[in-house]
Amino acid sequence: MHGILGMANLAIASETIEQTREYTETLCGTAEGLLHVINDILDFSKIEAGKMTLEHVPFSIPRLLDDIHKLLSPQQLARA
Repeated sequence: MHGILGMANLAIASETIEQTREYTETLCGTAEGLLHVINDILDFSKIEAGKMTLEHVPFSIPRLLDDIHKLLSPQQLARA
């Protein structure tokens, strides 16, 4: 949630359309990440109820690392 709020504030304060677009894309990615966390919590409920089924979901490690870098870069700039 902190990532979403931080990116939203950066997008609001951005001076260029390019910055706003970049922050908004990161904001969407962060919101998707939060949705995954919520789904994971719901999955724990399924496990406890004995109703969990496993599925194979492909993902890209380079994209994941790039998304993490985009999320954490503004925080590093703020600390510098």
